[in-house]
Amino acid sequence: MVILQVLAFLLLLGAPTAGAHQLDDHCSASGTVSSSTASLLQRAPPSRTTVTSSQVQRVSRAKTRAIQRTNARLPFPFELVLFPHLPKVGGTSMRGALVELCRARGQKLQVCYNDLRCTDKMANGNLTEHNVSVLRTNHFDYDAVMTWGLNNVSFSDNQIVYGHGVRAGFERTWGLAQNFATHAHIAVLREPLPLLLSAWADQSRDHRFPNYNLTLDQWISRGKAEAFVDYYLSFFVDIEVPDPWDPQRPAAFEPSNGVPILASTPHWKELLTAAVEAPNSLMLLQDNWESSLDRLAKFLHLIPVERDLMLHALGKAENSSPAVEVCLQKDNLARLIKAAEPLQFLYNKIRDMDHNRTIEVSALAHAATVVLAASEPGATVTLSVVLD
Repeated sequence: MVILQVLAFLLLLGAPTAGAHQLDDHCSASGTVSSSTASLLQRAPPSRTTVTSSQVQRVSRAKTRAIQRTNARLPFPFELVLFPHLPKVGGTSMRGALVELCRARGQKLQVCYNDLRCTDKMANGNLTEHNVSVLRTNHFDYDAVMTWGLNNVSFSDNQIVYGHGVRAGFERTWGLAQNFATHAHIAVLREPLPLLLSAWADQSRDHRFPNYNLTLDQWISRGKAEAFVDYYLSFFVDIEVPDPWDPQRPAAFEPSNGVPILASTPHWKELLTAAVEAPNSLMLLQDNWESSLDRLAKFLHLIPVERDLMLHALGKAENSSPAVEVCLQKDNLARLIKAAEPLQFLYNKIRDMDHNRTIEVSALAHAATVVLAASEPGATVTLSVVLD
């Protein structure tokens, strides 16, 4: 019956569609950045999508309603779909894409932000009228989401949970660990060194964040690279680590001890491998949304039009930021590369699992290593990277 519904729907619609803030203009030993067209350490830019203007017009709210008539009663093939929002990995765009997907299935996207207890109540009447207005101005579809844990309906009604609070300890926190095998675990990652540099740049220029106005050298010297790496790894392995993005946590404003938590565990590679190779896990890369959505569609049993709805939402926010030059001390670059090792291992593992990927193995990490090896002791080195 489901197959007949989908065929009828496709016949009705026709063939499925195909599928910064400006920084300082100088570079110095203090770890500042400057605009540049160089790409020594630039993340491979996201590939262009094949969604044309005519296809965008077809992928409309009217089509979403048509999908609902066909697919609204078709649940995703898991009891829950746990999808973390990793900061600086295209998470806001992905949230918009998931809103469209949930709407097409007649569901709302459940969100969990701030921490594992979802204490940032972004929906369900917990915000003032002004807060809601701000969220809508920033393209947050307030009416299409609900905060996890607040007056929840059954899992079968709203299956996807998304946000910064969906870390590896989410199920343990909410007493759901016994149902691990019936839950999907999906995450998106990007090349680690540009990710860490983007995290530093974003915090350094925003007075609300703990590391405001710090140079890159200061950020690394204060142990923040190790702290941020452990935070990102906590989305994949259940480790207790503080949130370096939380402005409500006084310790986030203080230097970290610089001792990595997960990398100090003898079997950290095995733990990360188990996380990404579990049959109910899917790890995607931000570098190529088309390839990632092809894999997501297969994993969640999406029809082509649902996949294209998501691709359109992600394509609207495609990054066009230029590369900038980042300067730092050679010793700090070596420390940054060492701190990023577990994330680089994870990224390489995910890339190798995506057989459609053609990126040279560890190309960006290799470029940084070349710069490091070619510079004199105590020298200042320059990297070129997109800080999106």
